Amino acid sequence: MKALAAAILLVVFILTSLTDWRLYTQPDSVVVGGEYVIHRGEVVTGNVDAWFAQITLEDGARVQGQIRSLSSVLNLGGKVDGTILAVGSDVIVRATAELAQHPRRVEIIPYVILLPRMARAGNAASIPQ
Repeated sequence: MKALAAAILLVVFILTSLTDWRLYTQPDSVVVGGEYVIHRGEVVTGNVDAWFAQITLEDGARVQGQIRSLSSVLNLGGKVDGTILAVGSDVIVRATAELAQHPRRVEIIPYVILLPRMARAGNAASIPQ
């Protein structure tokens, strides 16, 4: 158990390092655990941080900002205006996806750890389940 906790802390440290230490500032949206769907026609303004969650961006949905994920599953079918950073995450890019850049993947752990719904804040509060 201690080894798993140490690995998770290492991943969080590296994620914050790669994202200019934005962990200490209030991000636009945070989802921790659970499954979140951004439906067709919905627009999430600002950045989205996903930790240990499953995020689905349906065809016709849009994120006006960056997506940063830690040990999450990103299923992208809509439009993302910013960059995508996936640390220890699975990324599925569908044919309908419109991405400003290819997702940047950082492989630290060989598996994805998903948690039940724990928290969501910012613009993510409007994301329906």
